Amino acid sequence: MRPDLNTIVSMEFGIGMDRLRKEKDARLRTELAGLQRGRPHVAVTRQIELEFAEKSCTALAEIWVRVLEEANNGILTRKDIDTIKGQVQGVAGARRGALSQQPPMAPNQSAIAGHVAREMEIILSNVGRYLELIFQRQEAGLRKGEPMKDGINLTVHNAANINFGSQQGAINATLSVISEQGHGEVATAIRELSEAVQRSSAINDHQKQEALEVIADLAKQAETKPEARSIVSVKALIAYFPVAISLAADVTALWDKYAPIIRAFFGIH
Repeated sequence: MRPDLNTIVSMEFGIGMDRLRKEKDARLRTELAGLQRGRPHVAVTRQIELEFAEKSCTALAEIWVRVLEEANNGILTRKDIDTIKGQVQGVAGARRGALSQQPPMAPNQSAIAGHVAREMEIILSNVGRYLELIFQRQEAGLRKGEPMKDGINLTVHNAANINFGSQQGAINATLSVISEQGHGEVATAIRELSEAVQRSSAINDHQKQEALEVIADLAKQAETKPEARSIVSVKALIAYFPVAISLAADVTALWDKYAPIIRAFFGIH
């Protein structure tokens, strides 16, 4: 790859990253406002960082495509595509390594690392498909299409209180309100999930506490009027719950049963 093109791409990418960091910081301020410190805070931050990682990878790919096309009379070679993929993999790998260790020494560190790895693989797959489409359209003599549309689903998890009875009581109080609002099906789904978490012998008290905190926040979002809900937090909660219960096959089976009901209630597909 020509050194002068590397320099140009690095400069343009640096400018783009400055813009994306400002956007990320604004997003963090909005989504973390009023959220308790601890696990919920860390998990929402992690998932917004994943969104930042996807936008960063997308931006780098698009910059390389544009620069190489301008340098080569609109033509991209197979070598160019592979080179761009390698550059993007480098950025993705760095972000994956950093995010997999947040927070350090977390009890469910392996589940967190697995979740981050899956999200980064999705990002790389999306960028790879975008690059392949450009190349194949070029080879077929067609217009190369529009730049990528970036976006990502978010995830969250929650904080601490080892008093399961107190947690369940708070959840049940919220679910009563949800039932009175005419949403008995989703209230039943959330109640049965919370009770299954408490009964499970496959996860320890810390993991139960964590899963119940997720359920409590999900119930609070369900109780809230639709226009006042944080969809980012809802998506985050729904995405993280199967990670929190990943060691409990019984709870996972129940989640598989009720997840479509909960997703439909919130309008998340």
